[in-house]
Amino acid sequence: MKDISFDYRERQNYETSTNSIRSSYGTVEYELGLLERYLNRQGSIVAALAPRFKFPNTTQLRNFFLNWGVHFRDDIILDRMSSLHGVDPSIVVVDKYREKGSLFQGLKNKTFFALSSSIGEAKVLGLENLFKIHIASNAFPASWGETDFKSLESGKVSFNQNIDHKGPLAFAVSSEGIRTENAKGNHWKIMAFGNETFFMNGQSSTPGQLELFIRSLSWATDDKLLESLNRPVVSHRPLVLGDKGAQLVFYFLIICIPMLLLTFAFLAKRRD
Repeated sequence: MKDISFDYRERQNYETSTNSIRSSYGTVEYELGLLERYLNRQGSIVAALAPRFKFPNTTQLRNFFLNWGVHFRDDIILDRMSSLHGVDPSIVVVDKYREKGSLFQGLKNKTFFALSSSIGEAKVLGLENLFKIHIASNAFPASWGETDFKSLESGKVSFNQNIDHKGPLAFAVSSEGIRTENAKGNHWKIMAFGNETFFMNGQSSTPGQLELFIRSLSWATDDKLLESLNRPVVSHRPLVLGDKGAQLVFYFLIICIPMLLLTFAFLAKRRD
């Protein structure tokens, strides 16, 4: 498998601690117990988790979702096709959505997912759930789940068939259903993303990210009116240039335009 190179930079997040799920009201176990009770009472959760290497102290939270059929894997999705959009392979670009059974059917705007982990289905005894994949990376060898984080930080990675995961890899899934031991048969919902950055304030200038989040909330809350809301008006959109695009801008502004001006000046002088 041919190596790929990219520029890795640590992203700044708004969390103040890797123990961000711990509050002054109690321990992590207490808070996860509240979530357990909430789901058992027809609750719905939209979960967006950062990869473990960014926040290693989230084992208990990951195990919680594992018990509800959602497995956040310890990897980072790399997608070679991202280079076509001028970004690193560590940023998965989605411009096409699954048309059948996807919550995001019909979306046309691109969405960007930087440093995403893949999500799989966990088979849990006593749990009857409906698991669906809504967004996935490209098929292997275009994409895979990298598990060697040291090589990831160095910027030189290659697929290892013994430990890495082959694409396509899901990173936006839903799980819903009932527990067989629950006599009341309460219905619960979980919408899970293997990326926590797509709905942060810094991504508000990208319409696709906002629509994605709105649809997720609409499904989780069973409120179709959310989807009928007027879409946010974006006053500006970021221009993303790849290496080739940056080179074209450089040659055009620094070389071509000055050469044209010199040529016109020379011709005008000769006419005089």
